[in-house]
Amino acid sequence: MFELLVSNGVNAFINFITLAGVVVNIGMFLLKNRKENNVIDIVLDVNGIKYKAKYPFLRKHIQRSEIKGVLKDLLIDQNKWFKIKYLSDERFIKNVLDVQKGKGNAIIIKCDPAEFEQFDKNNFEILKDENE
Repeated sequence: MFELLVSNGVNAFINFITLAGVVVNIGMFLLKNRKENNVIDIVLDVNGIKYKAKYPFLRKHIQRSEIKGVLKDLLIDQNKWFKIKYLSDERFIKNVLDVQKGKGNAIIIKCDPAEFEQFDKNNFEILKDENE
C-alpha cells in the first residue's frame, strides 16, 4: 500500500512538472508571437526632419533586403534604384539588428535632401517633435 502511495505521488509530481513546462512554453510562444507582430515604422531623417513611410512593417519582416524593397516602392520612378549612402553605414545595420531583437520600434534612415528628392512625398508623413 505504501509503495502504491509513493508511486502515485511520484507520478503526480512528474505530471505537475510536465504541465508547468507546457504552460511556460505556451506563454513564451504567445509573448514571442505578439512581439513579432509589433508594427515597425520606416523613418527617413532628413537633416533632423523625420518622415515616416505610410507603409509600416511587422517586426518579423524586418530585414535589410525587405526595407530596401519597400523604399524602392516609395520612389517617384520605381524603374530606378535609389541611392542612400547611410544604408551601408554600420549604424543602420545595428538599428536593423536592434529592431529584430525587439529593441526599438522604428528603422531610422538618415539621408540628405538630395537623396530624399528621389522619393514620392505622398508616401510619407512628417513626424512632429515630441517637444512641440
